[in-house]
Parts: sequence; C-alpha cells; structure tokens
Amino acid sequence: MQVPCGVLGVAAGLPPDRVDDGREIRVGGGAVEQAVQSTAASDTARRDRVRQRVMDFNAQLEQACAAYGPRCAFDGNAVFDYPFALSHVSTWDYFHPNGSGQAVLSRLSYAAGFNW
Repeated sequence: MQVPCGVLGVAAGLPPDRVDDGREIRVGGGAVEQAVQSTAASDTARRDRVRQRVMDFNAQLEQACAAYGPRCAFDGNAVFDYPFALSHVSTWDYFHPNGSGQAVLSRLSYAAGFNW
C-alpha cells in the first residue's frame, strides 16, 4: 500500500518515513513502526521539519478561523498538543486512529469547546 508522505502521521502526530516532498512511501507494519521510534539524527531532523510545518499550518488555520468570525472555532491546538502514542494508531496503516485514538480525539475536541 502507498500513501502520500505528508499524509502519514501528520494527523496522528507521528512522523512520515520520508520528508514531505511529494514522494510516496510503503506502509504496513514493522518498517514504519521502526522509523517512528528511530532516534537517528536524520529521523529526528525530519520529524522536526514535519512538526514545524504542521505548527505553521496550524497558525495559519487559527488566523483564518479568527478572520472568518464567530461561526469558526479553533481548538487552541488541543489535538496537536496531546501526546498521542502508537497505541492510539491503527496497526493496519499506522496513520488512522484506532478506537482508543478516536476516543481521545472526540474527548479533546469536545473539551476544546466546539459548541455551535
């Protein structure tokens, strides 16, 4: 199975196997899990670049939501700031949340005050 690099892990806070430059990676088991847990300098630097890109996106999202007005709610980075673990992610694709991860996302989103 192949997925675009930028998709893998961003929503779950987990790093993709390659820099998000449009390349594709193969997912589906041990190799991805090992890459997620790697402490090699190149893996750490890649995760830092991806994290910064997501933080920049979230800042733009917050600004756009504020400009839109009261009918838009930003979660204040509640989901981004949560320390998701591999135990929250499906072992089928190491991207989508499993049942436990979905419960965490629901709890965080609700607590962030989505009340429209």
